[in-house]
Amino acid sequence: MFRKVLLFSIVSLFMFAGTASYAGIYDDLNDEEKTAVQKGEQVVQTEDVDGAPWPKITVYQRIEATPEEVMAVFWDFERHPKLFGKTKLVRITKTKVSKRISRNVLEVDYTMKFDKIMGIQLDDENYTLKESLVGSGETFTNSWTKVKTDKIEQIEGSLAVEKLGTGAVVAYYNYIFPPYASVCSTIADLAVRNIKETVANMASGIEDEKKNNGSLLQKQLEALRKALGRN
Repeated sequence: MFRKVLLFSIVSLFMFAGTASYAGIYDDLNDEEKTAVQKGEQVVQTEDVDGAPWPKITVYQRIEATPEEVMAVFWDFERHPKLFGKTKLVRITKTKVSKRISRNVLEVDYTMKFDKIMGIQLDDENYTLKESLVGSGETFTNSWTKVKTDKIEQIEGSLAVEKLGTGAVVAYYNYIFPPYASVCSTIADLAVRNIKETVANMASGIEDEKKNNGSLLQKQLEALRKALGRN
């Protein structure tokens, strides 16, 4: 039983990632971290939480798209299966906006499907997140919190994005408190690696869409501007 719980916790963490509000994403980094981001490398910061098996995790990465384009692609929740579909171990197979609380606050239903790992097939995970968008000019933040899940006890996170040179820098924050905390504490390092992979896949997906699917991106930009009351 513990073995199955351990596997579930590894693969579920990074798919719940994501949102807090960041002011001055790039300015919050030290000189070494700024250099790494400018070179296209990821920067990872963690913060331990008393009594929690995993830390709060924030991944910083540069994306070759404008801040508005980054958030427009991400805000298209029903395309998340495609955006995150290349992630290993687990993939989002279904998404649906189930409730529109206001133009910039939604509830979104997700289904995750797991690959067989070490001969063990895990059950699908169904969950609902409250997604809240704010933004103006060249700075945007989408925050999410748990509405309901099958197994996960607590979820919070954010995707913050701001202009950096000709592109953007994102801060992708995640905190999750899984079930069976004493067991999950043994896999914190793997949890961090999974978050890094999630952000890398998101970045490459956004850059690919900007290059190859301008018509879709334009529709997503229009939807984002509508959500923010800007058109």
